[in-house]
Amino acid sequence: MRVMFFIRKLLIGGSIINAVNLAGILKKRGHEILFVAENGDIDSLVEHHGLRHAPIDWYGRKHPSMTTVRDIKRVMDGFKPDLVHNWEDSIQGIEEVLLATRILSDTPLLITYMGNHIFKEFHFPQCAPITIAVPSLAEEAFEVHNWRPDLLTIWNARMDLAQARVDSADVKKFRNLHNITGKTVILTTVRLETAWKWHYVKLLLRAFEKIASEYEDAVLVICGDGPAMHETRSLADTVNSTAGREAVILPGWVKENHIAYAAADIIVGQGSTLLWALAHGKPAITVGTNGYSAVLEPEQIDLLEFMHFYSDKAVVEPEIGLARLLWRMLGDPAHREDIGRFGLRYVRKFSLDVGACEMEEIYEKALGWQPPQSIVLAELIRTHMSLTVFRARRFLHRMRPGGPILQPAVRNYMVFPREREKA
Repeated sequence: MRVMFFIRKLLIGGSIINAVNLAGILKKRGHEILFVAENGDIDSLVEHHGLRHAPIDWYGRKHPSMTTVRDIKRVMDGFKPDLVHNWEDSIQGIEEVLLATRILSDTPLLITYMGNHIFKEFHFPQCAPITIAVPSLAEEAFEVHNWRPDLLTIWNARMDLAQARVDSADVKKFRNLHNITGKTVILTTVRLETAWKWHYVKLLLRAFEKIASEYEDAVLVICGDGPAMHETRSLADTVNSTAGREAVILPGWVKENHIAYAAADIIVGQGSTLLWALAHGKPAITVGTNGYSAVLEPEQIDLLEFMHFYSDKAVVEPEIGLARLLWRMLGDPAHREDIGRFGLRYVRKFSLDVGACEMEEIYEKALGWQPPQSIVLAELIRTHMSLTVFRARRFLHRMRPGGPILQPAVRNYMVFPREREKA
């Protein structure tokens, strides 16, 4: 099958890396793959998998852009894909993709959304199959947004488990390079973007500040880069000043993330970062934007999986809650080993090999979905109108930090059946 992936830009991020890794294994399984995306931080990963890449200019244009539509259509005319796979980071580019694939041509389309929220401003077009990563959001999609059940499939982030086999010499080199030999390493890998995941990084820094003086052999390593690096560095300096030592280390973007995971003792994060932690046999702590935190351990793993290892649930004194979890993990190496062994068993279900087989079945379903152009046009108009509101609110939030902020229509923890029963 000839599959064209469309992603706005090859940026650092678990979702986009997941797309590239999936494309790589699909290529090994005999499919012909083309990436259409603006050049970015992980171009080398695309090259590593031997994937074809057609660069386009995205961020230099205002959207929706007919120039972008023509670029997509030009690439399609040359590649002649059997299917176009629109990945999460290009959800806001769905207008151009719909025009190119379903109005100006008749090419089947699959939409993948790996996010943790369904924003109330945004209308997902109901004229193509959709995969979603968060099981709890499937309920919200049906009950609140009236998505069509026959179009929706749950497909989670997947891991190439072979990458978790890291040579001990590489781990030693990483620890020596960053002066953390003999230290207990708390690690997170993240794109430092002020609008989204930086909020949990800020919470992690404040929680670590509360215990850094007590656990002098512990260090927090934040692997990542992005627009919020300046703010992150400022907070890290504060933590280091409080601890009286270099307790927080900012190595920037680490190309070989799996070596960093292998060098860690405890891993904190969201989404695929946590699955990588389990694949490396490390204890993992999920942290939500509004302060929810939990250890991925057997007693609550089913509920956490239902949430895709994330919750927007607001908690009182979140820094204290996270600090207690870190304290417990730092003080009990045997428990860390037990959780690590559990993680190695549990993460097998998220194997990229299994995920590729599932995606091939989803592709076959998408090939058979050909709605009338009248339905596509109606959905395109609804999507465009909703995106106009989405972009306006995002602009206001970025211009005025105290102004309107994008919010999910229903916070995902509110729609969990088991959570409702507990309430």
